[in-house]
Amino acid sequence: EELRACKIGGCCGKDTPLLPADAVSARLSAIPQWKLSDDGRSISREFVAKHWKSAMSFLNRVSEIAESEGHHPDLHLTGWRNVRVELST
Repeated sequence: EELRACKIGGCCGKDTPLLPADAVSARLSAIPQWKLSDDGRSISREFVAKHWKSAMSFLNRVSEIAESEGHHPDLHLTGWRNVRVELST
C-alpha cells in the first residue's frame, strides 16, 4: 500500500540518499516481479510484448507516467518486443 500511495513528483534527485538495504528488502516483497540489481542501487522488471507496436505503446505509456511523476526510468527495448524497465534513485 505504501508503494501505491507514493508520488515522487520531482522530490528525488542525485543527492537523495539511498534506502538502507533492510528497507529495500522489506519493500521488495510488495513487488515480487521486480529484481534488485547486484549493486542494490536499482530495481528492474522485464516484459514481453505481443509485437513491436505494443512494446512501443507500453514504453510511451510508461514515459507519460514518468513525466507526471518527475522520475524517469531507464527503458530498454531489444529483440523487437522485449522490454526492461529499470528504476533507481
